Amino acid sequence: MRDRYRPWLAALLAFLFPGLGHAFLRKWGRAFLWIATIVVGGVLLQVLYGTVPSDPNVGVVEYSESLPADVVLPILLLTLLSVLDAFLVARRQNAEKRGRRAAA
Repeated sequence: MRDRYRPWLAALLAFLFPGLGHAFLRKWGRAFLWIATIVVGGVLLQVLYGTVPSDPNVGVVEYSESLPADVVLPILLLTLLSVLDAFLVARRQNAEKRGRRAAA
């Protein structure tokens, strides 16, 4: 019997949008926590480094190109940790499911 949760799919979804992989695994609290951590962390880093644009007409591409590495790298690290966590949670859920199946 196939495992219900595919770790690689959870990891891919978490990479596309942090928290989405956890939502796929139906871990709603973890999904919200990852989304909140990355959004709040990103906003705080931008405020801390003064990279919040004063011109509301600045495009997303122009704005993202001007972000310093001090802002981008922590957000990237948090995203990769979210990917790893989603992958490991899916593997753990599959192992628990196999254990219950073997016990039955």
